Amino acid sequence: MADALEVVRALADPVGTVTERWTRPKRHDIERVSVPIGVVGIIYKRAAPNVPPTRLALPQGGNAAILRGGSES
Repeated sequence: MADALEVVRALADPVGTVTERWTRPKRHDIERVSVPIGVVGIIYKRAAPNVPPTRLALPQGGNAAILRGGSES
């Protein structure tokens, strides 16, 4: 589980990355830039012990996660 968290932690922060850029005919520069989503809702049903930590590590770059475990959890 710790190795999986280290892999996620090593990922680059995508916020602010220019994913596309083009120039309009009248010289207007347009860019598509990645921004935070805000809140990510995660519903899981398994009672595996590694589910909450690995799922909480996924939202990066200013996002928040809300976890909802099923009755088996």
